[in-house]
Amino acid sequence: MTINTIFFHGWGYSPEFWSNFASKINGYHSFYNRGYFSNPLNPPIPNNGFPTKAITHSMGLFFLVQDYRLDDFDEIIIYGGFKKFDNIKAVKAMKRKIKTNPQQVLRDFYQLCDDNLCQNEMINRFNQYKLEQDLQLLQDFDIGNMIDNIPYKAFHGKNDKITIIPFENAVMLENAGHLCNLT
Repeated sequence: MTINTIFFHGWGYSPEFWSNFASKINGYHSFYNRGYFSNPLNPPIPNNGFPTKAITHSMGLFFLVQDYRLDDFDEIIIYGGFKKFDNIKAVKAMKRKIKTNPQQVLRDFYQLCDDNLCQNEMINRFNQYKLEQDLQLLQDFDIGNMIDNIPYKAFHGKNDKITIIPFENAVMLENAGHLCNLT
């Protein structure tokens, strides 16, 4: 069956985050780009008669809820996601530090994600304002029960150091961290 899939990356990442994952899924793909490392892009919902799926990672769920109508999607897949971010103390510390040393904030974040594949050249070309803005969004945004009536599946790594409280019905993945979609 042909499916339209829109991929949503999380904070500090770009659409390239999904490149290996997307290559394993049949159908039409498009990639939301928050604009941390290049121009932002909100791809349109395809109007081709095929079902449309959203695949989100972490804060990517917030971007989906903020920029699209949820009932335009037939299914939502959530990796390492949350309804309200649960570690506000860490976000406040990141907000203070990003003003003086944004590269180190990104490096520290990638290390917490156990991201050994992070491309260091990205750390030198970023939109600091957008990163700061979305740290504030992490503090303020709460999707509550907005997705409860939409078909979704949630997956969460048991070793996740970023999202401490998983979705209550999440499939818990052994030996996986915050980047559970990559493992």
